[in-house]
Parts: sequence; structure tokens; C-alpha cells
Amino acid sequence: MDGLTSRRIIAFGEDGQARISPLPGEYALLGGRALAGKLAESLGDGDALIFVPGLLANARMLPAGRCCVACRHGTSGFSYSSAGGLAARALASQGIAALVLQCAPDRCGNMVLSVHGGNAEMLPSLHDGRSVSSALSALRSAFPHSSAIATSGPAGRMGLAIGGLVFGSDGSSAVSRAGGGSGAVLCGMGIQSVIMTEGRAASSPLAEEKEKEMLRILLRPPLPSSSRCTACTPHCAVQPKQGAARSAGKWPGYAENWAAGDEAQDILNQRRYVSFCDEFGADAFALAQILADARAEGLLDGYDAARLLDVLEPLLEGEGDPFVMKILERDLPPGKRSGAGRWKHFLDSLGLCSAAAAALDHDGDQRDAFASAAVAALGLDDRSLDTLYGNMG
Repeated sequence: MDGLTSRRIIAFGEDGQARISPLPGEYALLGGRALAGKLAESLGDGDALIFVPGLLANARMLPAGRCCVACRHGTSGFSYSSAGGLAARALASQGIAALVLQCAPDRCGNMVLSVHGGNAEMLPSLHDGRSVSSALSALRSAFPHSSAIATSGPAGRMGLAIGGLVFGSDGSSAVSRAGGGSGAVLCGMGIQSVIMTEGRAASSPLAEEKEKEMLRILLRPPLPSSSRCTACTPHCAVQPKQGAARSAGKWPGYAENWAAGDEAQDILNQRRYVSFCDEFGADAFALAQILADARAEGLLDGYDAARLLDVLEPLLEGEGDPFVMKILERDLPPGKRSGAGRWKHFLDSLGLCSAAAAALDHDGDQRDAFASAAVAALGLDDRSLDTLYGNMG
């Protein structure tokens, strides 16, 4: 496993200074959610944010890799989410196993965190952040060689529990999102954005021949197209690949909040909703659930889908209906934030995204066979697999 044993951790403490240390040997075969969980156990109380690329994040033959984003506000438990795009690859290519943030707001101010070639530094903010696209555009101009950008939107600056991080890697378009309140936690530290630039690679996680051998084992054709592969963008929520019925559980609240009784209007409402989430920097799934819960309590009886969108969209300019703002200030129950299934934990730890998501639609025997192939390809023994799974059910 050349390369995986020489990874490093970059950690920002409360003094706002970066510290680089080697990844402990006992964690050498961990990545993604598995490593994020182990690092989370060692952090003291207070706001914390952890970016961890999966073990296979730097496999160039894969169309996308996952970056686990773990965050905690105050003394609450950690929430875990995953972002696609190039963030995981940008970190893994530099030999960075994890980027850990525990910064105090009075030390950091309104800053941008730049990570390049294994170094990290705080820079003054270069954007007003009124919307995510304006922030990404400004940052792309200021950092033309950046390979990935993670930025918070207005939702994060307002400290809302639905404030997520939006990741851009191509132009100024939002390509993926990490939820769990990660955007709000980042803003609480006084940081608006994280810029990742691929410097000279510190190590190659996998030799080319090893990668080809491993992917041949993992991705034996044919793998059917998966209804659960979202290509790391919420826009699949507008046009689910296998129909709305298959997707109803993944995007809770959409039917209740955006149904207008007319298919064309439904599509328009959902497109407006997803566009708002992109620009507001919100966790689209969490927002849908919060609005659905509010409807179930009778709090939104007077709002049809179009009117609700009319009062949500002015929040991009810092204005909005105070009543709806009170609803948005709610937090999701911990059980709805973690996505802690054993299989999801395994895929997130490897950092596998669209190329492996088809396995999610297989039965248990096929899942086990896929997991066994992944374990064999990575050289994990049973003890390491237990560590990877942790106590997941």
C-alpha cells in the first residue's frame, strides 16, 4: 500500500495556526468516514470541521471521489456528510489524509483558508458572499489554479442548521454539497471558504498498475445503472433517474412542499427550489425535511409551493418572512443527520462515488461480494475491516 502510509494531517487550532503531523500508523488504512470518526473522538469540545478524502479519492480512473465532511457545533455530536467533485482528489493528491479545523472566531476573522502543496494559510476574504455563485466566481478569479473550492452561502452566515458547504470545481457552478450544518460551523469559525490547489504531490496513494488491478476487481462489468447515483448534484432531485417513486425516500418533503397539482408547475417549483438551495448554500435534503415537518405541524398551511418559494428567495439578499425564518432556524434530530448505515459507511470510507453506487441497488449477497473485493484490493485484513466499520449496524 505505497503512499497510504505517508499521509499527513493538517490541523488548525484555536490560535489559527496550521500544524502538520504524520497520520498515526494505526490509521494508515483508514480514510473517509472511518478516519473522520476516529479523529473526531480525539477532539475536545467546541466547533469542529473535518475534511477527509476516501482511500481511493486519488484514483484517476474513477469519475469522482467522495470527501467526507464531519462537523460539530459546540458540544453536540458530529454530523457526517459527503461531497463529490474534486475536493477529495485535491487533498489526497497532496498526501493530505485530513484537514481539521478548530478555529476560534476572534482569532480568524472573516477569512479564506488556502491549502496548497501540503501548506495551509489564512487569507483575507475576497467576496461578499451574497450568493454562492457570486462567491465562487470571485474566488475562481482570485485563485485561477484552484482545483476545488468549498464555500458557505447566506444560510451559513446566518448560522442556520441547514447551512451547508457548496463545492465548485469547474467554472463557477455548484457541483456538490455537504450538509450537516457544515457551512454554519465554518462561518462560526470566521472562515467563509476553503480553497484547495493541487501542489506537487507528496505521494501517490496507489501505483498505476495497482490501481488498474484494484479497479478491475472492484468494478467488474456489468454494473447496472443505479437509481441512487446522484452524480453528486442535487439537480438529480429535479429529474430522478428512475422516477419519483424510487426517489421519494431520498428527498423527503419534496412531494409535500412543491406539489401544485400540475406536472409542469411541479417541475418549475422544484427547479426554483434547487436553484435557491444552490445560491443560499443550504442543505437541500435537510431544508426539505424541515419544511415537511413544519407542514405536518400545520405551520405552513397558508403557503402553497409558489408562495413559499417567493418568501424563501429574498433570503439571498438577507431579507425574508420572519415567520419562515423562525422555521428555518430549527435543527434536525440527530437521527436524521448522520446517515450511519453500515454500507454507506463503507463506501464513504473508501471514497467511492458514482462508479460504485450501483452496488447500492444489489441484494445482500452482491453487496458482500463487492465489499470483499474492495477489502482484498485494498489489502485490508479482518481486523482492519472491523476498524473501518467501527460500531456501525
